[in-house]
Amino acid sequence: MNLLVAIYKEKKKKDFRLVILPSGKNKIGLGQYKDYGIISYLSKKDSEKIGELIYWALNESDNEKIENEVNIEWQKKYFNRSSNLKVVNEYNNIGFQFFENKYKVYLKMKEGRGYSLFKDKNGNTVEHIFEEKPTALELGTKVMEMFEFKEKYDGIIEWWKIQRKTVNFYTEGPKAIYVNDETPGGKVLYENNFSGINALMQIGNTVKNARGTIPLIGYNGSTPSNSLVNGQLQASNFHSPKYPVVTYNPNAVALSTVNYFNPILNNHDSGLGNITYNSVPFVKGNIGGKIVSANSYVLKVPSGLQNDINQVVNGRDDGGFISERILVTTLNKDPNWEVFDGKYRYNNGFDVVARNKMTGEVWILESKQIENAVRLPVGAINGLSDNGAGGYRQLSQDWINEIVNNKLDRNNIARQIVEKAIKENNLNTGITGINRKTGELIIMPVKVQNK
Repeated sequence: MNLLVAIYKEKKKKDFRLVILPSGKNKIGLGQYKDYGIISYLSKKDSEKIGELIYWALNESDNEKIENEVNIEWQKKYFNRSSNLKVVNEYNNIGFQFFENKYKVYLKMKEGRGYSLFKDKNGNTVEHIFEEKPTALELGTKVMEMFEFKEKYDGIIEWWKIQRKTVNFYTEGPKAIYVNDETPGGKVLYENNFSGINALMQIGNTVKNARGTIPLIGYNGSTPSNSLVNGQLQASNFHSPKYPVVTYNPNAVALSTVNYFNPILNNHDSGLGNITYNSVPFVKGNIGGKIVSANSYVLKVPSGLQNDINQVVNGRDDGGFISERILVTTLNKDPNWEVFDGKYRYNNGFDVVARNKMTGEVWILESKQIENAVRLPVGAINGLSDNGAGGYRQLSQDWINEIVNNKLDRNNIARQIVEKAIKENNLNTGITGINRKTGELIIMPVKVQNK
């Protein structure tokens, strides 16, 4: 007997919908979800209840043909969405299977307007076979862990904000500083024998460099024997990594699960701080390639994003999630900028709210698809909606005010930052996207007219 349950989770960090569907067979004997299921708003803390609901769906699943099937489209029947594409853009999917007396959960990924078995860039799948029937808690926990993994993989969860553990290196680890230079395991800086008395004195302190700070997360001593000069690490201070550390960098692979802090050594300059917001075009909706070519700038993308860029260039960015991820990663790796979440309900609101740490300058950036350019350097942008939040034109001042005043929670940090920038006349707006002719990340500063 082969029984299947489909589990869908909305791509949100909180207040997300879970849709759990039992299965049967259609009239010709192919797998078919039944005309009923469960919709819940349970969270990770409710893992046991989630497991119980999955088991309910499994008990409802069978190999019997579904008679008198309701003639309602799949996306409307279970999700109240107008198209399959909206569903796959808004929901991740996990399958739960009982086959040959084995219980298995497996992760899926978006493929076109549907789902296929998840595979990472190396072709690895994500699945788990339980040695025996799991408890409801074990099942629910594993399912939520898989969803969390997928969201981290896609960049939906802001991985740079994940809580990390600072370790007492005198008792729990080596006497060293570990710096994440975006290589597996990172690099170790300064390794000396210091007394236990001074072991914790430098934990949490910082060393200044030209582009910010590097946390000292395990330096066992009160004063470094060698300093950082002009933001550059002296070659003589490096040793071959002896101890693997967790890498909280989606472009690098961790060598172990040791909970060392391992911060990123930020030295990337995106170029956003070099753009002046003086003479920018006033636009309405669609923007022709001639205007885009004359008023756009190139942002520097950090290493490790070429695969994402290739997907956009090849037209595989339905929904624009990849383009947005490239933008967020680029700005996050620039130590001069900080990025805030200005989204509400599903994927509405500000794509990116970025603030310059030094000047206080704020950008609201919308990530859009850019058409292929033929004769011009950059193609047209056709993504600004005339019917955005409140019925206002996207990126216009009316639209911004609507989101700030009526859509975002008062405690939302992005809202507070935008409000302050408006009062101080320090708010810029722009459109970003991948130039499909060159593969470059471009930004076009704009002022969008109200309707």
